[in-house]
Amino acid sequence: MMKNYAINSQTALTFLLFFALNFTVFAQSGTQRRSNYIADSKKTPARIIKRNASPTPITQATTIVTACGSYTWAENGQTYTNTGIYTSGGGITQLFNDQTDWDNSAAANGATVDFDNLSGITPAATVTLPIGSTSVSLTAPAGIYSDGTFLGVNNSADSVTITFSPGVYGISGNFFTTDVGDNVISGNVTVTYNPDNAVDSRTVTTDTETFGYFSTTPITSLVISTTSTTPAHFVSLKNLSIATNPASAEILDLTIIPVVTPTFTAVDPICAGSPLSALPTTSNNGIPGTWSPAIDNTTTTTYTFTPDIGECASTQTMTITVFPIATSSISKAACDSYTWPVSGLTYTTSGAYTASIPLTDTVVIDGFTPWIDHAASYDSTIYFDPLNNIVATNPTNINFGATTVSMSAPGGMYNGLDFLGTVDANAPLTITFTPPVYGVAANFFTTDFNDAIQSGVVTVTYSDGSVESRTVTTDTDDFGYFDKNSISSLVLTTTTPSRYASLKNLFIATDPHSCSTETLNLTINNGPAPGDTLATAIDVNSPNYAVTGNNLETNCYNDDGGELSPDVWYKVNLDPCAISLSLNTCTGSNFDTILNVFKADGVTLLANSDDDCPNVSSFQSAINDLDVSTEDVVYVMVEGYYGLGSEQGTYGLEITQTLLPQTVPTFNAIADICNGDPLTLPAASTNGIPGTWSPAIDNTTTTTYTFTPNPDQCATTASLTVTVIQATTPTFTPVAAICNGDSLSALPTTSNNGYTGTWSPAL
Repeated sequence: MMKNYAINSQTALTFLLFFALNFTVFAQSGTQRRSNYIADSKKTPARIIKRNASPTPITQATTIVTACGSYTWAENGQTYTNTGIYTSGGGITQLFNDQTDWDNSAAANGATVDFDNLSGITPAATVTLPIGSTSVSLTAPAGIYSDGTFLGVNNSADSVTITFSPGVYGISGNFFTTDVGDNVISGNVTVTYNPDNAVDSRTVTTDTETFGYFSTTPITSLVISTTSTTPAHFVSLKNLSIATNPASAEILDLTIIPVVTPTFTAVDPICAGSPLSALPTTSNNGIPGTWSPAIDNTTTTTYTFTPDIGECASTQTMTITVFPIATSSISKAACDSYTWPVSGLTYTTSGAYTASIPLTDTVVIDGFTPWIDHAASYDSTIYFDPLNNIVATNPTNINFGATTVSMSAPGGMYNGLDFLGTVDANAPLTITFTPPVYGVAANFFTTDFNDAIQSGVVTVTYSDGSVESRTVTTDTDDFGYFDKNSISSLVLTTTTPSRYASLKNLFIATDPHSCSTETLNLTINNGPAPGDTLATAIDVNSPNYAVTGNNLETNCYNDDGGELSPDVWYKVNLDPCAISLSLNTCTGSNFDTILNVFKADGVTLLANSDDDCPNVSSFQSAINDLDVSTEDVVYVMVEGYYGLGSEQGTYGLEITQTLLPQTVPTFNAIADICNGDPLTLPAASTNGIPGTWSPAIDNTTTTTYTFTPNPDQCATTASLTVTVIQATTPTFTPVAAICNGDSLSALPTTSNNGYTGTWSPAL
C-alpha cells in the first residue's frame, strides 16, 4: 500500500478549517458518500454523477512572466515550456490510497471535484464521458467492457488508458482485477500518471481499493494495468473522481518565447593563409551576436556564436576547414604532349613545371584514363573492382578499403557474367558510399532480359543533385565525376522502357589532398620508340629475357594490331637449341594486356593469349610451352585491350626459351710439329658438327684453338691444342789448329748434345 505524502502545516490548517465548517454536511450523508447525486436516464443500475459544493474562494496572487524557452516557477519547483496560466496546486504532488483523504485534500486546496460511478455505460472500443467540464476517454487495445457496475478490459493482457481534456489537477477511483466471471480476485495492479510518470503499484483484493493522485501540473492521462497473468486477470475500474481548478496562493500567467536557432551560410574550406572574412554578427534569420574565438586562417577551427543579451536564441557553432599547404612532386612521361589536370595546361617539351593545387573540385570527367589522372593529381587513393565475380544480394556490399559501397534496387540485384544490375526493368539502381567519396567512375549500360546490351538513354543523379544524361549503345560507355563536397550516393536509371540498369568496372577515389604546391617533372618523347613497328622490333637475343616499366602511353607506340590500341613488337632470335617458348605479362603490368606470337613474316599467328595468367582478374596474359623447334625467329606483340578505356599503361614482359642439351664437338689429336711444318685443322668435328676455328692457324708456336659451331647448330664450343717444337743448336768440342798439310781426322757425326748429322763441305 502506498503511504500518503506529508502535508505541510498551511495545507493541514486549511484542511482542519474546511472539515470543521463542513462537518454537518458530511454528517448528514453518513456512510453514503455519494450524496447530492443525480441519476442519468439509463435504467438500473443508475449511473451516478456528482459535483461537490464549490469551496470558499481563496485569494490568489498572479505572477506575469515572459520567459525564453522555459521557466521554473519557484512556487512549486516546476519547469514549464509552454505558454499558459498555471496554478501552484497548493504546492503538493501526492499519492493516496484512501478516498476520504483524497476528498479532504481536494477540499483543503479549494478544488472542484466531479464524480461518475461508471455504471450502466455501454461497452465500446473507446468510452468517452463528460465528467463536469472535462472530457474523459477510456480505451483498451481490445475494447472496453462493462458489466453494468464497472468498466474493464476485454483482454486480460490489456491495460486501460484514461485521458483528460483538458488536464485535471487530481484523479481517484476504485481499481481491482476480475476473472472471466467478473468475480473480484486478488491481483497486482499498477497506475502510471502522466506527465509526472508517478507510479502507484499495489496488491488489491476488493473492488473498494482506492487509488488517488494530485499533481502541481495538469494530469493529461493515466494507464492502469495488471501484472497478474495466472489465472487470467482483467483490470477493472469504478467510481471515478476528478479534481479541477484548485485554489492556490499563486497563479502564473506565463508566456514562453520559442528559442530561435541562429542560421548562417556555411563558409567553404580555405587553404592555410588564404584570406578569411570576419563572420557575420547577425544571423540569416536576424539574430545579433558575437563569435569566439578570434578568426584564424591557419588551422581548422570551430567557432561559437553567442546571441546578444535579450535575444531568445540558442548558441550556434560553425566549423571552418583550413587545409594545410604541402609540397609534392610527380613524374610523368608522355608522347608528344601532356595536359596536366592540375593546371589545365598542355606541355610539348620536357621540363619541370610548378602549380598550386586549389581545393578539390566538382567536375565531370568521362574516360577512365583522364579520370584516373585527375584523381592522381590530387593524390587521391583509387580503388577498382570489375564487378565480375560479385554475388548479388540486396543490398550488395563491397568494401573498398575503409569505404563500404552498397548497391540496391527495389526488386533486388542481379549479377551477370561481368556486371551487376537490377532484377526489375525500369527500377533505379542506388549506390551509397559510407563514408562519402571524392570521385566515382564506372561503365553504365542497359540490357534486355537475356543480358544483351541495348541502346538506351540513361541518367546518373548524384547526392548533390547534379544530373548526367546520355545515350549509351555499348557496355563501354563510362561516366566519371568528382565533387569537393563528397559523393554519398548516386542513382542510376534508364528512361527507355523495359530496360535494366547495369554497371561494371567501378572506380572510387578517396582522401584527396588539397592546398599543395606540386611540381611536374615531365618527359616528352617526340618520336617512335624501338618496337613501335615490326621493322623496329626490339631484339631479344637471350634465352631468358625480362623487361619492366615499359609504357605504351608515354613512348609513342603506334597500333599495328587493328585494335585501336598501341602495341610493342619484340624480335625473338631463337637459340638453335630452343624447342619451346613461354612468355607472360603477369607481373609489373597495370592494365589489360594481350600477347600475340607471329612467325618471322610478322603475319602468321602462332599463338594468342588474353587474361590467361593464374590471377585471371588481373587481366594479364601468358603463353606457355609454344613449340618453336622449326622456327629461327618469332615476333612477340604486346598490346592493350581496347574498350575498357585503360588500354595504355606500364607493363612487364618475361620471355623464356626452353633449350635442348647442347652437343660437345669432338676432334682427333694432332701430332706435334716442328716450327714451320705445315698445319691444317678440320672443318667439322668427328661427330659431324661444322664450324670455324679461332685464332688463325700458326705453325710457328704452340696454340690452343677454339671451335665455334656454325649457326643453327645445337652444340657447344670446343678447344684443341697444337704443339709446335722449336729447333735446337748441336754442340761440338772445338778442333785444335793444325799446320798446312798436317793430318786432319774426320769430324764427329754425333754432336755433344746427341744430334746426328753430316758435315759439308768435304774436309
